[in-house]
Amino acid sequence: MNTAPFVMTVSRELAQKEPHLTLEFLSEVVAGFQQYTPALKQFCLAYMSPWLPNLSLSLFEATATDHEKLMRLVDMLVALSISEDAIYPLIQSFVWDKIGGEPRLLKRVLDSFIRMSISDGLGSRKLEVLADTAVTLEQSTDGAVTTEVIKKILKTIAHTSDKVTQSLEQHFLWSELTVLSRFLLALSCNNPRNAVKNLTDVFYLCIIMMGNGPSFVKATIHGIVLNTVQSLASVPEIMANEEATKSVSLKLAEISEPKFYHQFGIQKRASSLAYQRSVQPGRGPALELGHHGSPSSTCVTAITQHLLDLVNATAHLIPECTWMQRWQKLARRTSFHYNPALQTRSFLMLGVISNKASLSLVTRTLRVLEETLGRREDEVYLLESITICLTAFLPLLEEGSKLIYHFFWVAVGIMQLGEATLYAASLELMEACIKKLTLMKVFEKQTLTSAMQPSREELEWPLSQMDREVGISFSSDFNFSLAALLYKGFSHPLSTVRTRTQELLTTLFFIHSPDVSGGRIEVYQDNLAYITVLFPESEIVRKHLREPRPRLKTLASSLEDSPTHSSYNTLLSSHAVPSQKQQILFLFVLACALINTQDEKKTQILYEFLANASKVYFNVFPLIRSVLMQNLVLTLQQSQSPHVLSAVQQLVSVAVERVPSDTDCKLTVINDLGFGGVREFFNPFPKVRECCITWISQQTCNLYVHALIPVHI
Repeated sequence: MNTAPFVMTVSRELAQKEPHLTLEFLSEVVAGFQQYTPALKQFCLAYMSPWLPNLSLSLFEATATDHEKLMRLVDMLVALSISEDAIYPLIQSFVWDKIGGEPRLLKRVLDSFIRMSISDGLGSRKLEVLADTAVTLEQSTDGAVTTEVIKKILKTIAHTSDKVTQSLEQHFLWSELTVLSRFLLALSCNNPRNAVKNLTDVFYLCIIMMGNGPSFVKATIHGIVLNTVQSLASVPEIMANEEATKSVSLKLAEISEPKFYHQFGIQKRASSLAYQRSVQPGRGPALELGHHGSPSSTCVTAITQHLLDLVNATAHLIPECTWMQRWQKLARRTSFHYNPALQTRSFLMLGVISNKASLSLVTRTLRVLEETLGRREDEVYLLESITICLTAFLPLLEEGSKLIYHFFWVAVGIMQLGEATLYAASLELMEACIKKLTLMKVFEKQTLTSAMQPSREELEWPLSQMDREVGISFSSDFNFSLAALLYKGFSHPLSTVRTRTQELLTTLFFIHSPDVSGGRIEVYQDNLAYITVLFPESEIVRKHLREPRPRLKTLASSLEDSPTHSSYNTLLSSHAVPSQKQQILFLFVLACALINTQDEKKTQILYEFLANASKVYFNVFPLIRSVLMQNLVLTLQQSQSPHVLSAVQQLVSVAVERVPSDTDCKLTVINDLGFGGVREFFNPFPKVRECCITWISQQTCNLYVHALIPVHI
C-alpha cells in the first residue's frame, strides 16, 4: 500500500550508481512539476533530493552543453521556488539546503541568483525569494555565501571608478549594488559568524552606500547595520564579557532610535520597509516614498564614530582580530583613487577611524586636495571631506611636527575660496590648529604671528600670490588679515558656524591679551584686529569696552561730554591705536562692517562710534568718508531712527568742517597696504552656489597646495 520507502531507496541507489543521468533526470522532474497533485509534489521533492549533490560533478566533468543545461536547471528551480508558495519551506529544505552543502557548486549558483535578481530589479518578488534562499545556502557553509556577497559588493564598488559620477546612485552600477544589498540584509540577520569575520567590511559598505536612493534602499542599509550589531551581541566571546555586552546593548539601543534613522535619511515610520517582501517596482509603497537627500558630513562622521565605538569595545575579545587594519585599508583604497562618489565618504570615514597620521598618509591626502582643486569642477563636498579628514589627523600629529603649522595655512587657503560649506570645514581645521598649539604651550612664549612666521617664509611665494588675488595681506598685517577672513563667518547661513566664529575670535583675542584681568579689555597692537571685528558682533565685548579707563582718557576736551565716546573710550584713544596703518585698518574694517550690516542695532552702534572716531582719528577720516559717502546719503533718506540720523549728521558735519589735505589718508592707501579686497569678506555668502573657487585662479590654487605637500619634511 505504501511504496514511498521503496521509491526513495531506488532514487538514492540510482543517484549513486548512475550520476551521469542527473541533469536529464532533474530536468524532467522539474519540467512536469506543475502537473502533480499537492501530495505528489512533496514526494517528488524527496525523490529528487538525493540527486542534487551530483550537480557539482556535472559542473566540472560535463561539456559546454551540459553547463548550459545546469544553469537552465538552476533557473527552473528558482522559478519553482517562486511559484510554489504552499510548499516553499519544503523546497528550501529538500533542494537548496542540499545544494548549499556542495562548495564547488555554491559560487556558480549564487552568481545565477544575482544575475536573475539584477534582471528583475529592486523590489521584485524574485529578488526577495532568492535573497531568502541565499540564507538557506548559508546554513550549510562556513559563512561562504555572506563572504561571497560582500566580495561582489566590494568589486562592484571598485568598478564604479571606471566611469565616475558625483554620487553613487547616479552610476549605472547602482542597481546592482542595491540588489546585492538586499542579499546582504537577509544574510546579516542572526549571523554571529559573519559579524566576526566581516564586521568592518559591512560597516565600510554601509557608510559608502548610506543615504543614497529611495527610502526602501536607505532602510535596507540601516537594517544591515542593525542586524550586524544584533549578531555581534550574540558572539560567544562578547556574551561572556559583561562590559562588552553592555556596550553593544547600548549601541544597539542608539541605532534603534529615531535620530539614528534620520541620520540614514529615513523616517522612523519607513524603517520597516527594509523587511517588506514582494514589492513591485514603481507600485509598492517602499519605492514611492521619495528621496530625503544624501546625509551631511556630520551624519556620516557621527555614524562612523558609533560603529568605531563598537569595534573598540569588542575587538580585544576576538582572537587575532584585524578589524581596524581591514577597515583602514578599505577606506584608504577608495580615498586615494579618483571617484567623487566614494572619496567623499571615504575621507570622512578615514578621518574618524585613523589612529595615527603618518607623513605618507598626510602627503597623499594633500595630493588629492591639490588634484581636486586643479580640476576646477564642482566638487565642494569632496573638498569638504578632505578638510574634515585633515582636521581629524591634526591631534594625531607629534608636537614638533611642521605639519601643524602647514595645516593652519591649509585652513587659510580653503577659507579664501569663499564657499559656505568649505568655510565651515576650514574654520574647524583652524580651530584644531589653535587648540593643538595651545596644548603645546606655544603661546606662552610667542604670538600667533611669530609662531606662524617660519612656515610662512617656507611658503612665501604661493601665499603671497593667494593674498594678492584675494585682497588681504598677511605680510602687511597678520592679525587684521586673519580677523577679516574670520569675520566672513558672521554671515554664514548656519548659526553654529557664526557661534564658532565668535568663539575662535575670542580665543585669538585672549591669546594676544596677556594682561586681561577682572573682565577688563586692554587694547594692544596684537589684539586690536580681533577687538575690531568682535566689537559690532559681541555685546560682551562692548560691555567690557564700556568699563571706565581713567588712565586712557586722553582725548580732546570737545569729546569729554559725549556719552558714546565715554562708553568706548578704550578704543577712542591715540594710545590704543598709535600707528597710522592700524588706525586705517581699524576704521576701514568698521566702515566695511557698517556698509554690509542689515541689523538696525549694529548700524546704530557703528554709526555712533564712527561719528566720534572721526574726531579722534582725523587724519584717517577722509578715507572713512570716501567709503561711507553713498551709505550716508541712503541712510539720511531712509532711516527712521533718531539715534542713527544724529550720528550720520555728526559724520556729515565733520566731513563739511574738514577739507582734506595732502597729508590726509587717501583711499588708494588701502590697496597699497594690500587690503583692497577686505570688503568682500563683509559680504554674505552667495545664496546660489556656483563654482566653489570664485576668487582664486587655478594656477595659484595648484601652486599653493602643492607647496604645502610636505615632501621635504
